[in-house]
Amino acid sequence: MTEETKTYIYYRSDNQVPYAIDKEEQPFGDYIPYPFVAEAPDPSIQSPKYDWNKREWYEYKPDAQGQLINQLSADVTKNNEAVSDYTESKPIIDGQIKSLLTGQGQMIDMLSKMAAANVAQTGGVGTESLFDLSSMAPIFESMYKSMYLLGVYDKAKIASFVVLGTIDAAAYKRITGEEYEASTEEK
Repeated sequence: MTEETKTYIYYRSDNQVPYAIDKEEQPFGDYIPYPFVAEAPDPSIQSPKYDWNKREWYEYKPDAQGQLINQLSADVTKNNEAVSDYTESKPIIDGQIKSLLTGQGQMIDMLSKMAAANVAQTGGVGTESLFDLSSMAPIFESMYKSMYLLGVYDKAKIASFVVLGTIDAAAYKRITGEEYEASTEEK
């Protein structure tokens, strides 16, 4: 009496062997080790390969892989050129931004001096005064803080606005994080 040996069919798929049928005499059980798969690929797939991330079979065409590699290589080259263009342009753009910020800082400085001069001349009250520093101080503080954070103004420049009277010592501290101390010339 001849006893037939039962075989179990599994499918192998990895980067070395995209597709192979494997016959085992013993079942793998609940755990099927890599690179084996229990489910057969769809018969309509001519060149199957298993996608281990998606857990599904797909059409594997080595010729298409070569085309994909060529396309990816072209994309990398294009991206490298874009990075190179950006790297070359960045110093020019940075210079233009610094120039704009410096100009803006000079305009704010001029406006601050005009406001202080007008308040000094009119006492800051009545219809002759163009500026009411009590309502303008938060606006000046905001502009000064922006210029300070952008590196256009330093602490000495912010201190000069306290001396000018467009902001007070508390605003200086909110902007710089440090207590305001009047210099010897101011005392």
